[in-house]
Amino acid sequence: MNVINIMNDMGEVKRDSKGRFIKGNKLRVGMRHGGEAKNKMSEARMGVEPWNKDKVGIVSDETREKMSNSAKKKLENPENHPFYGRKHSDESKKKMSDTRKELYKTGKITVWNKDLEGFRSGEENNMWKGDEASYSAIHKWVGIYKPKSKVCEVCDEKANRLELANLSGFYYRDIHDYMWMCVSCHRRFDDTMPTKFKTPRKETEELNRTSLHRRLRTKYPSLGFCQFCGKGTERLDLANLSGNYYPCIEDFIYLCRDCHAKFDKCE
Repeated sequence: MNVINIMNDMGEVKRDSKGRFIKGNKLRVGMRHGGEAKNKMSEARMGVEPWNKDKVGIVSDETREKMSNSAKKKLENPENHPFYGRKHSDESKKKMSDTRKELYKTGKITVWNKDLEGFRSGEENNMWKGDEASYSAIHKWVGIYKPKSKVCEVCDEKANRLELANLSGFYYRDIHDYMWMCVSCHRRFDDTMPTKFKTPRKETEELNRTSLHRRLRTKYPSLGFCQFCGKGTERLDLANLSGNYYPCIEDFIYLCRDCHAKFDKCE
């Protein structure tokens, strides 16, 4: 194949014998359009309708996939990215910031999650772990949905620092399983816990039930009479209604020994 080299203002241009461009030409390398040339090109394009306006499906799905794979392969090496090793100057950052602020101010663009309070929160979030969440994560969740009290819920005194204390030891994702306590009440409360009960995710069910009964008796003392038959007696037992032992008083009832025995037989 005959190669013809032509020199012009843009540099060396390689063409074949038929005048067609040959791969490998580097036109205008290192050259830039001046301000006057840019203005002329801009004026020439004004009013010209884009070739793909209102056209959908011009590029097939197969072609789109090829283009996507080609771009991904090219960027596998970060050095191929055009901005690799470069940083925006402080002046550029300020210009971008001012531009975005002006666009938000004029309403030309809006925040994507505007008016979407609670969007993909809770169980709808892909990162939701439920009761398998960590100790600190559950405490943070309870802190959001159980507003901090102004006083300790045990001694009813104001304190500079209030902490969330778990009542059952199960560390359920249930705001009724926690209380806001001052530091001293929280420490005294923890001292009543069995040693095995001081870490989340307990394994001994009977130990958990015993501690749960004790804590509910402390927070919700009996009224001195059976809540089923109404008989007054000194000995009242806490009976669980659901069998799930949820850490809330609504799941328990004070019964006399006779009613408690009858209740257990019915279960």
